Amino acid sequence: MESYDIAWYFEEGAKKSAVLLDHANFYNFIKERTGSTSNSPTKKNITVYHKDTFPLFDPLKKEINQALSENEKLGYTYPGGNKELIALIAEHESYKENITLTPENIVVHSGGCTGAIDNIFRTLFRLSTKVDILFPIPTYPEIVRSALYNQLNVVPVKTKREYGFQPTFEEIKAALTPAILAIFILSPGNPTSLYINQEDLAKIKKLCKEKGIYLIVDSIFEEATLQFQRQNIFKEVNPGDKIIKIKGFSKDRPQLNDLRLSWTVSTDKEMNKKLIEVERVSKYSASKLAQRIALVDLKYRILQDKKEASLILSLEEEKSLNEYHSHVVNFQTTITQALVQTKNLISKNSSVKDFILPDAGNLIFIQANENQKIKNSHELFFYILDKANIAISPGHLFLTEKNELWFRITMAKNPHLFLESVQNILNSLNQLQKETK
Repeated sequence: MESYDIAWYFEEGAKKSAVLLDHANFYNFIKERTGSTSNSPTKKNITVYHKDTFPLFDPLKKEINQALSENEKLGYTYPGGNKELIALIAEHESYKENITLTPENIVVHSGGCTGAIDNIFRTLFRLSTKVDILFPIPTYPEIVRSALYNQLNVVPVKTKREYGFQPTFEEIKAALTPAILAIFILSPGNPTSLYINQEDLAKIKKLCKEKGIYLIVDSIFEEATLQFQRQNIFKEVNPGDKIIKIKGFSKDRPQLNDLRLSWTVSTDKEMNKKLIEVERVSKYSASKLAQRIALVDLKYRILQDKKEASLILSLEEEKSLNEYHSHVVNFQTTITQALVQTKNLISKNSSVKDFILPDAGNLIFIQANENQKIKNSHELFFYILDKANIAISPGHLFLTEKNELWFRITMAKNPHLFLESVQNILNSLNQLQKETK
């Protein structure tokens, strides 16, 4: 089977004006790629809603409009991030990690979390003759792509379904090589959005410190829930310890995928200096407009942190926070309710072998039953595209076994459209099951 990336599958779906059920902004994507915005709900053209994705929060819209009306104030900004933004991120992460962080511990990256990951790998390649990066699989494919592009050697660790496809300490330890440079973990994961076991994480941190290995933890989904779980990534971490945490805006705020901003947290100040340098060389600086939007969001996050910590807010701060937080609660509650409905649909369907709902975030990982007609997840993609006119992300993109028929969908749509699409997928799987009896 030939190798295709996630963008290729999006393109295949867009060619047919399909519902891209793993793409947040598919309406514009379809319109730009095909010129089609038909509302005719036929077999080959599912209903497309003008407001099919979650709206941008009002305070962020207001900031964008104001920024565009002040275009003379846009332009270059400081490499590594706006200093006010960096200070706010340090304050916010101090609360989330329950430690004291300073602006020196934070670097802002353009290009989103993918951009931050690329900056880290470019830096690591220049630091050591060791080139092995250990990755638990399944995992987000662009991480592996970036490692290979930066001439690092990927060491896969196959994880088990019983642990939510998160690695155990023993699996990590057994996979170490003499040339190991770093261990990369996603928690919550991708494609599952489940947390790693915290005891395993603590042991992995200790192992990395003993052996001088970098530990990189991508936590982009960490705040994509109303039930935040503190992971204690920096618990008992000393200055200079080789731990890097990656965060961003795109998974817990709707329509901020295009913001393309992320941040890294590390107590290794020398590493942070190198990350600022590589960000400067590759992009010079992040978008000033994007950072203005990020500033607005971070200020609200910090107000929420203070409220949770029982600190006193002014009446104006309370009013402002309540307005913004209502957007957050509505967004997350809508996702949670739709995920419950999705669970009810999938649980009753005999054509589904297994599925995983997220601890945080909006990802659903589903496994179809094996059958004689469809041999791998690539073929499953085209079967669902043909029968339901829906494009999913086939599981082999995330390095699952091709014949296991896993696929990922994302709850990033109007709930009515999302549930309609899930039902259409299940109908197509039911049809597949009948065809192979």
